[in-house]
Amino acid sequence: MFSKKTVRTLSLTLVILLVASTALSLVGCTTQDPLAEQYRAGDNKNYIAGDGTVTEFADDQRPGFEPWSGITESGFGLDSDGP
Repeated sequence: MFSKKTVRTLSLTLVILLVASTALSLVGCTTQDPLAEQYRAGDNKNYIAGDGTVTEFADDQRPGFEPWSGITESGFGLDSDGP
C-alpha cells in the first residue's frame, strides 16, 4: 500500500502538526487579558470596561449632538427633538 518512507514521512508530519497545535493552544492560555479578568471576577456590573477610564463633562462643556430624524418600522416619524 504505502512504502515505509511514506508512512514515516506522514507520521513525522502528523507529530509536528500535533506539537505545533498544542504549543499554539497553550500560548493562548498564558496571556494576561484584562477583559477576561473582569469577566472572571463575576461582579455583575453589567458591562466590561475597555481600560476602566471614565470621562465626565461639565454641563457647559458637553459636546453637542447631530440632529436626526427617520421613520419607525410602524411608519411613524421620529426625531431628536422628542415627542
